[in-house]
Amino acid sequence: ASKFWEMERAEGFGQRLADAVRRNRSPFLAGAIAALLTVAAAALALSLAAPRPREPGIVLSVPVLRRPQAHPLGSNQRLAAHARFWKQYWRQGGGFPTEVLVAERADAHYLGPISIGRPPQSFLVVFDLGSSNLWVPGHGCRACGGPRQDRHFDGRASDSYKTSGVGVKLSYGPGMCAGYLSRDTLHLGNASVHDTIFMEAHATSAPFPASGMDGVLGLGLPRAVRPQGLETPLGALARVYGGRLAQKVFSFQVPRSDEESVGQMLIGAVPRKSYPRGVNWVDVVRDGSGFGPWAVQFDKAAIDSAVMIGRVGIMDSSASCLVLPPADARTFFRLSQEASATDSRCSAQPRIVITIGGQAYQLTGEDYGVQRLGACELCVHADPDAAMWILGDVFHRKFPAVYDFGSATPRVGLPALGSWRQRLPLLAALVATALAAMALASWACTVRRRGGRPSGLQRPPALRVAFAAARGGAAEGTEATTAESREVPLTPRSVVTDVEEAALSAHGSQSEAPLF
Repeated sequence: ASKFWEMERAEGFGQRLADAVRRNRSPFLAGAIAALLTVAAAALALSLAAPRPREPGIVLSVPVLRRPQAHPLGSNQRLAAHARFWKQYWRQGGGFPTEVLVAERADAHYLGPISIGRPPQSFLVVFDLGSSNLWVPGHGCRACGGPRQDRHFDGRASDSYKTSGVGVKLSYGPGMCAGYLSRDTLHLGNASVHDTIFMEAHATSAPFPASGMDGVLGLGLPRAVRPQGLETPLGALARVYGGRLAQKVFSFQVPRSDEESVGQMLIGAVPRKSYPRGVNWVDVVRDGSGFGPWAVQFDKAAIDSAVMIGRVGIMDSSASCLVLPPADARTFFRLSQEASATDSRCSAQPRIVITIGGQAYQLTGEDYGVQRLGACELCVHADPDAAMWILGDVFHRKFPAVYDFGSATPRVGLPALGSWRQRLPLLAALVATALAAMALASWACTVRRRGGRPSGLQRPPALRVAFAAARGGAAEGTEATTAESREVPLTPRSVVTDVEEAALSAHGSQSEAPLF
């Protein structure tokens, strides 16, 4: 120890560091590799966890008003269908003792301003996810109604107007409108889409005349357009702005409440605040030869312990409640009545877990129910004619959706939940990196203790000579080893410095342990 401290005092810091690195190359190399691997793993973790910056491009914004009134395209059809569901199963003898209290809540709809023509003529339209046509009342339209009787499109006043004279008839549940196809410039928020196909309506039926809106702008996919083969409003938007949009997506950013609320329809970017952990993209289900509604395949659906496989759900934020097909509705309401018999709180209602794209989206009774005196009012309806689920506003309030219309296969984006199972690959990679660094460092230290050679290899001949001389070994053995060393070229590891030789001469006979 005294020799070591004398050496420390005698040599400068730089020389000591250089000697330490030279004599301990393997541990230093192991430490450097371990540090690099750790930094790389940390960088990977941060890149996966951090939100990605918005891509360059333009973003379009359209003001919208969410109005919780009877939807002009669906009216109160869902409530009527629910009533038919109860009567049907009551007559079949498989009904329930009493009808479960459900919300008689009319569907909401999204209203927004658009303009058509040059100069622009303004209209208030419904943004509809279930259809793909744009129509407004034409000049001389009979029984079109609307908030203002003078809101009729006059093609003669537009410089960019083109008409085809082709007649079209559109059906929306109980309502109908008829007219002819034309082309003109659509002004949507801060965007102008030239040569947009639309229908000038010349006749409508209830509920349109008293609906409080002028027309409909369909945001559906190509298979939902009438007649087939026409360019949809989303198709026209992609044609004009596709190369300049940051992303070919749209979403509704509206405060979620039961009252009228003003927000925006955002086109061209994913609102990152609504998706802090990323977006879970799911392909839209193909309908025959194309894509019709914004429908996604469920991995599975579970109502408490009852599991359903092979279900499909339509994403429709304009529907207020969940709508279930008859078989799943019977399961739900049976479990709901069993829970209500012992507990009237909404928290006792069955849990609905919908797994989409590997992520489990859970709705509790407090999500789809409203507490009333002595009962929980459920916003879950049944439709005896439905084949698919409808994920309405009670789902979108908790899990907002974004719609991708620019991919070869359209997609719906839902919030990535970021559960610990989703992070298992990253955690496993970090643990494996740490274990590899520890193993490498341990191996390097073992090599150092054994003279810089892996297990099973002897020390360099010159180093054996030095240790033999320090131990006072026989001259014959030394000469033999020296002769052997002449045949083997020296390596940098086999060089013995003057300081090491002096230390070995002074202390070699007193200790068998290797020195520093």
